[in-house]
Amino acid sequence: MRVTKGNTYLRWALIVCALITGLVTTLCVGCSTTSGNSESTRQGSTPPAPVSVHVASLKGPTTLGIVDFIHNVRTGSSEVSVDYEFEIYGLADEIVPKLLREETDIALLPANLASILYQRTEGDIIAISVNTLGVLHVVSADTSIHSINDLSGKKVFLTGKGTTPEFVLKALLEHEGLSDAVTLEFKSEATELAAVLLADPNAIAVLPEPYVTSVIAQNPALLRCIDLNEPWEEAMGEEMVTGVTVARKSFASEHPEVIAEFLSKQAESVATVNANPHKSAGYIVELGIISNEVIAAESIPGCNLVCLTGNEMESSLSHYLNALFNQSPDAVGGFVPTEDFYYLSS
Repeated sequence: MRVTKGNTYLRWALIVCALITGLVTTLCVGCSTTSGNSESTRQGSTPPAPVSVHVASLKGPTTLGIVDFIHNVRTGSSEVSVDYEFEIYGLADEIVPKLLREETDIALLPANLASILYQRTEGDIIAISVNTLGVLHVVSADTSIHSINDLSGKKVFLTGKGTTPEFVLKALLEHEGLSDAVTLEFKSEATELAAVLLADPNAIAVLPEPYVTSVIAQNPALLRCIDLNEPWEEAMGEEMVTGVTVARKSFASEHPEVIAEFLSKQAESVATVNANPHKSAGYIVELGIISNEVIAAESIPGCNLVCLTGNEMESSLSHYLNALFNQSPDAVGGFVPTEDFYYLSS
């Protein structure tokens, strides 16, 4: 076949058109695919699930400071970055297994129990705040009792042997040289002590709040003879510590922002409860901690609710644990915790 000049131009034109058409098609397909993938990513992706934080506390003074926090979370009136699940228990023995099985992340417990768990878990339970100072009082209708020395020659009723009230009272008696001058008789729980006082107002008992307010409401002849926080501070140089907030160290290391938020909300709640006990009393009753709003409101000032963190927490708690250790090493788990027990990152 003979190729002419016109045919040559025509062939080159057709080839160029074909190349351009192929290039445009490829670009369009590429754009379409990229756009489709982006849209698919936008529609198909799901945000990460929020962290769920399990918090356990006890029916008593150590929980009173966070009732406003709990109420706000449950009613959705507080901005939080995680899902808080609060559970309130009657006994510390119910909380301990949950901490050991890592089913609980944060817990509010007696100070000496926190130390014991620190040793038991080889350092995985750490203190993040002190939540309650001294709540123990000597209660009686005996108007002659004003100081520890006035207990000489008398019988004093306390709750279960081997618990904080025993360690505290024995330390104070020893400081005053009265270790052998006072008879101690133990009851299993605070309600039994209240029954003893109601049956015999001249009996002497060491009771914690809110039981002090409750028993005095039932018999106004009873008195707060001694706020044990006062002689303790005089003898030991630091305020007594009743309750602390602990966390699993592994959880705190993984979620420091959660610990920071929790402590911030705890501090806000403590301030609110202390400033407006009558409003908070309603929350306390709702949560089943105390059954009577009047008693709940009246007991709050005597519960010494605080939120001590960082170095202030370490100073207060370490002094208290050392004092208990000097009274009975077993009270704190055999030895006083080292510095890594105290969470100082807040």
